[in-house]
Amino acid sequence: MKLKLLAAAVAATLGSVAFQAGAANLGLDATCALNGTDQGMVATPDGNRRRCDLPADIVTTNPADPTITLPATVSGTPILWTLPSVVVVGNGNQAGRTPSTAANTQLTIAAGARIAGAIANSALVITRGARINAAGTAANPIVFSSLDNNYTGTAEWGGVILSSWDNTNECNTGGECTMEGISQGQFFYGGYVNEATTPSWDNVSSGTLRFAVIAEGGHAVNVDIDGDPDPNSNTGDEINGLTLYGVSSETSIANVHIHNNDDDGIEFFGGDVDVANLWISCAGDDSVDWDYGFHGALSNVNILQRDGADHAFELANNPNNFSATPVADANVSNVSILFTDGSPAVDTPFDLKEGSGGTFSNVVIGSAYTGACFSSGAVDAVSASDFTNFEYACNDNLSLLPPSSTAPTGFPNNTFWTAYPGTCN
Repeated sequence: MKLKLLAAAVAATLGSVAFQAGAANLGLDATCALNGTDQGMVATPDGNRRRCDLPADIVTTNPADPTITLPATVSGTPILWTLPSVVVVGNGNQAGRTPSTAANTQLTIAAGARIAGAIANSALVITRGARINAAGTAANPIVFSSLDNNYTGTAEWGGVILSSWDNTNECNTGGECTMEGISQGQFFYGGYVNEATTPSWDNVSSGTLRFAVIAEGGHAVNVDIDGDPDPNSNTGDEINGLTLYGVSSETSIANVHIHNNDDDGIEFFGGDVDVANLWISCAGDDSVDWDYGFHGALSNVNILQRDGADHAFELANNPNNFSATPVADANVSNVSILFTDGSPAVDTPFDLKEGSGGTFSNVVIGSAYTGACFSSGAVDAVSASDFTNFEYACNDNLSLLPPSSTAPTGFPNNTFWTAYPGTCN
């Protein structure tokens, strides 16, 4: 459930912020670089690490020194930075925040650092105006996973969320949208209307996410923000592996592997961010999902679908107004869609609905899948000219694809993640 709430009708009441800092640390345990609470040593897939719990709120109040840094080691000891619940960076999730009133907190995560969700509903939320600076390398990626010593689980924590003000066609007429899964009426994004009313709100960066792994996540909403049972939650809500709410093209996202996520691998709610070099393996629902007028680009995408999965691409414009503007019309190029066995029990590779457009080129759909290429919903915003250079054995049931060819190369590249199990849970 995605709610549109006018800022004037909603009080920005999140309760007191747990930790604030005017300097570049949170004043916590020295063994945790002053930015976490020491919980002792724990086993992880790559050996024992010191567990350092992050506070629920990370907000810096000194604009000249807004950075909180999470190193991979402290005094030679590897650190496991832990999300005890939902960890919120900045305060842009509060209703009514603008680029001039939101805290400009930056969370820097060092190459090789490990971050673990401790409960099903734990998540890392980068709010409007805040930034993540997570720049791993191929040799030392940043790994987000659950609090155990393997990568074989699913739905063991939530995921990573970035949010900003960029154009989102569900709330671009003077209001704000609320996030899924953790919303509780308190986690807001969007708010851009136009350049006259909200100048440059659609050009605010959410930072950098590069050479990062997000594993074992995907929260099906049946608990509240603290992880307790929530009988009033809407089962249509979820936390995806990587969720991008109104994120702009000023943000840099590249070389990300999302593995064993119980819900969608990646979902875009409006915005126009570009994502390059993306691996999504074993998503329980859709691998790629976009809504609310997303108009960015995805290039170099490798998808491994497990049995029981839904679509490789589920693409919508707006479920409440199919013609809402800006119309979702992203560009997708260089894609390989693979399957875990020779008789895949999955839904159609493509589901375009609710007025979504899109262009698709250089796509290889594994020959093991011979069912329908498309779900049979309305696809009035796309035509055959939007699909070029495809290789497939599926049934082009909507007559949108060019003749299958062996020329496409897709994106068969192996992941940078050396600990990738290679199989689904």
